[in-house]
Amino acid sequence: MVVNGRPLKKARTRAEARDFAGFPAATDGGAVGTFREAVRGFLARHARLLPLPSIFSPAAAAAPPHLLTWRVSLRVGEEGAEEDAGGCGVELNVVEEDVLRSRSVYCDQCRVVGWSGHPVCGKRYHFIIENDSIQMAGRRRTCCLRCGTPMAAAESRCLLCNFDMEGEELEECGYLHLDDSSHLLHAVVHANGYGHLLRVNGREGGSRHLTGRDIMSFWDRLCKVLHVR
Repeated sequence: MVVNGRPLKKARTRAEARDFAGFPAATDGGAVGTFREAVRGFLARHARLLPLPSIFSPAAAAAPPHLLTWRVSLRVGEEGAEEDAGGCGVELNVVEEDVLRSRSVYCDQCRVVGWSGHPVCGKRYHFIIENDSIQMAGRRRTCCLRCGTPMAAAESRCLLCNFDMEGEELEECGYLHLDDSSHLLHAVVHANGYGHLLRVNGREGGSRHLTGRDIMSFWDRLCKVLHVR
């Protein structure tokens, strides 16, 4: 399968968890370059592409998806440390959004800051760290379109209201998940490198392991490596 001119690679079955406190390294990105080039290289080196849920119909699975989710595995604390000793796993999700097929072509944040006159980029990249206190953190999630109850992406029937969703409806749920206010980190960067930091939630926002300072330091390092403007 080819998506946006390049093969859709299968997700790697195993991924090395990198140290959250030092990732990404300053040497990971070139001194010059564009965000578009840098993010492609970053995903190729560090991320694995999550497969579409199996409940998508063959027609929906064959078409280029509106949202592709890449995942980078990170660790907090010393390698091999147990959770009660300060060790835990953290997942950075990078959601690649096809803007022209999105439910919202224009960016509300760009309108607010007066950038609405700029051309619309073909892609947006959402950088998300889910709240680690949520039971399904680390699993690919969606939610019920009828009642909003969180669900695992592999499930099609809501256990609360018994609503049975089709695969095409689950893609709409993906957009709802992007707007989840409980994310520890949510930033969106357009393909031209301009972006918006939408949300940071540290300990006061429900995080068990990361402070707001930890998350901001991580985002600063990521911006430098990816040449975010």
